[in-house]
Amino acid sequence: MNINSIESLLKKKSNSIKEKNILKDFPSIVNDLETIVNIFNKEIEGVTVNQMVCPVYNIELYKTEFLAELMKKYMEFTWQDKFGYEIDDMIFMISSGGYNKKKDIVLLSPLALLLNAGSNTSSALARIIHEYRHQHQFHFFHESDIKKIIKYPSHYMLLTKNRFVKDIHDIYDEEEVFEYNQYYADNHDRMYTEVDANNYALETTQNFLIDLYGKYPHKNKNLEKKVIALQAELLKQCQVIKKEFKDEKRLEPKYLKEIYLKSPITSNVLVDGKETDSLLYIDRTIKNNYDLKENYEILKLIVNDYGFKDYHELILDKCNAIKECGNKEKINAIYDNIINTDPMLLMTKLVEEKDIHSIQKFISNHPTFLKEYKEEINELINNTVPGIEILSLLSKEECIVKKKERR
Repeated sequence: MNINSIESLLKKKSNSIKEKNILKDFPSIVNDLETIVNIFNKEIEGVTVNQMVCPVYNIELYKTEFLAELMKKYMEFTWQDKFGYEIDDMIFMISSGGYNKKKDIVLLSPLALLLNAGSNTSSALARIIHEYRHQHQFHFFHESDIKKIIKYPSHYMLLTKNRFVKDIHDIYDEEEVFEYNQYYADNHDRMYTEVDANNYALETTQNFLIDLYGKYPHKNKNLEKKVIALQAELLKQCQVIKKEFKDEKRLEPKYLKEIYLKSPITSNVLVDGKETDSLLYIDRTIKNNYDLKENYEILKLIVNDYGFKDYHELILDKCNAIKECGNKEKINAIYDNIINTDPMLLMTKLVEEKDIHSIQKFISNHPTFLKEYKEEINELINNTVPGIEILSLLSKEECIVKKKERR
């Protein structure tokens, strides 16, 4: 197959997939993807540099469009949401892709994908999926109806505050370029939105064909063999992405555990070059910027007309949401995320549950908490009956100060 035939073939596949249904036309989609993953890459290997000069961009463009359309359809099928992309090589100098939140569109650069992913289809897919994940995250940030909110992953609530702090820094960064301020630059690879997008992109690339086949109504042995073989090839190619993530520390287990509520939040963020307690810093930054709450509709879950809701208001909201939606497990998970990202909400919960061990652990994990939240802690003590042992733990900072004064 000569270079012009390859270009023509890819153009045809890129155009045809736009009209296909992700399930109804699944077998033909598998055949087209198989051509790109296996046959296409082998054909390209036999083409000289001189032959590639003219059609190279169009080849990568059609390949990018096909993969972008495929994953757009998969995301829409999976999440029952609208996704979209545009080809934009203006972002070439920065990244192979990006999400434009003002236009609500994923931007993709075929040139950058060619340089960064090359013939590795899994790498190209993962980069595209990563940006679609950001689009989905931002759709969540702008939801306010609890019936719609429960259709998203419950841990998205955890991503909201983490990302919102980046946007707060944007507002005060006069030298902002492509929304990449110093705070974001320093913390990019440890931000929950990025770690979640990396993890989702990798998992989806490794599983989406098997997932679709499981939902395809007209299964047969030939199609099954083809799907398994193709998914296995994509899985093999994913090893390159895994190594890349590992080398660049873009998928650290610590952050994954925090995001998916498998461990308490104990990580740090870099603020002016200094490692800072992320839970306390993010909470304080948001609380000090209450007037910006309208930027993300989802924050209406945690604020009212006067300020941020307290623990009991949120528990009442949770009960009402369960009555309204009926999805108790999902509602509980969403409100668990709200509580676990707010030091005082979490402490109130632990105090009311008389969970002395968890209180001790929290104070140990966040040694500046007692000092930074002294006023809020005093208010909590005055409004509850914590008991002598808990009272002693929460008053430890005050005791230390008094001992120093006596000396």
